[in-house]
Amino acid sequence: MMIRSWWPALLIGAALLMPGAGYGAPPQVVVNGETIDFVDAAPVIEEGRVMVPLRVVAAHLGAEDVAWQPASRSVSIVHQGQTVRLEVGRPWATVGRTAIPLDVPPVLRDGRVLVPLRFVGETLGARVTWRAESRTVVILTPEQGAVAGAREEPGTTPERLAEERAEQVRERLRALPTR
Repeated sequence: MMIRSWWPALLIGAALLMPGAGYGAPPQVVVNGETIDFVDAAPVIEEGRVMVPLRVVAAHLGAEDVAWQPASRSVSIVHQGQTVRLEVGRPWATVGRTAIPLDVPPVLRDGRVLVPLRFVGETLGARVTWRAESRTVVILTPEQGAVAGAREEPGTTPERLAEERAEQVRERLRALPTR
């Protein structure tokens, strides 16, 4: 009799310990419509922030140089003449000569420096968007500045493209038969 009363509690406890579907999957990162393949170290979420291997993302964002300084456990990124320096465990970065606070400090995992993706992306001039439903970070660089498949023309901005797409949807809705 006593066993039967414990059985539901055991099942409920086991269910609470299991993560939800997809919860353990690493977030995806898409730069200008291309999904980045992280071969050596997958992105992780630390304190609600997506952390990624710096070298891979910096290359996709057009950084000219990424250098690791083992003595200081810091990494420097050079992009369009600007130097960004991050140090493992420090809650700030240096952009030029200005210290910028970070939401979460860079970490060293399996020989790779993981950095907050939004900070690096935005510092290198990109637009960074988190899509929670698919656990995907979408990054648009200034050179692209548009949604994949959109027209490339001078002066195109993500806001303008969004308005154009909204107008297309409104036109399609107007064309639908009404009852």
